[in-house]
Amino acid sequence: MRSGVRRAYGIFLAYVIATVKELGTDRVLEVLSRTIRRRGSADGQELVSRLGLQGRTDLEAGLAVYGAFLSDAETEYQVVERSDRRATLKMSGCPIFDGYHAAGMTCDYLTENLCRNITLPLMTAVVSQVNPELKVKLKKFRASPDDFCLEELTLEPIAQKSGKEK
Repeated sequence: MRSGVRRAYGIFLAYVIATVKELGTDRVLEVLSRTIRRRGSADGQELVSRLGLQGRTDLEAGLAVYGAFLSDAETEYQVVERSDRRATLKMSGCPIFDGYHAAGMTCDYLTENLCRNITLPLMTAVVSQVNPELKVKLKKFRASPDDFCLEELTLEPIAQKSGKEK
């Protein structure tokens, strides 16, 4: 099944590349960004419900939703560090990364930028359904298909607005 997921991402990313050529990078990324936030929110809500995590806002609940999303995408991962407010995950197999390569995107700089600007916002939208203070960050991007990524799920307090702002 992993090859099917890789192919699906490959088709999607080939479409993105073709659309960028037609409409331009800025316009496509703007539309894609809105779509990703909506899709991630919907997926996160579905996972919270499916896992019975309604009302939970802790890191463990976020990690459960994050892990379920990764598993559904057939991403191989393991938690390598954990504290009360942070968990680091090692991704050793990623069909999204494989999809980038299947779509002909072999430039690691471009692939990393798309990961940072598409995949990570999607993941943050998913986990924010548990708690808006949950964020996904890339700590290490894989240098090759045989390498691994490190991502960090953090519970970060949202800055309080001062009473002077209107």
